[in-house]
Amino acid sequence: MPSALKACCALLVCLGLLASCVSEQSPDVADRFLAAVKQDDNAAAYAMTAKAFQQTARPEQLEIFVRSYRLAEIAETHWESERFEGGNGTLQGKATLEDGSEIDLTIELIQEEEQWKILQLTSSSEPASKSEGPG
Repeated sequence: MPSALKACCALLVCLGLLASCVSEQSPDVADRFLAAVKQDDNAAAYAMTAKAFQQTARPEQLEIFVRSYRLAEIAETHWESERFEGGNGTLQGKATLEDGSEIDLTIELIQEEEQWKILQLTSSSEPASKSEGPG
């Protein structure tokens, strides 16, 4: 019986280590991206995007999306769903803006050269109607 108990404990330890590895593997690139946006460091934010993203969107287009959805005003995010399989991942959740309003966000990720990068950033929320005035 003691050997069965030892085997059971060893299995639990292994499962615990596996679970911690999986959760540590969850990339923080989305949070770093949003922090760069909040600090108005658009070059750093754009550098966190995947090559495929950069082939279809210029930095100016990313800035328009950021302004349209007020991403620089995000106070906190809550990822309701995190899915990772192989070198792809998806984060879905809500972002609370500084004024208390919320927007839906989906961030698709891909691993490039052993780093997670943002492949696509979308929102099912309406763009902000807040007028920014002339440039």
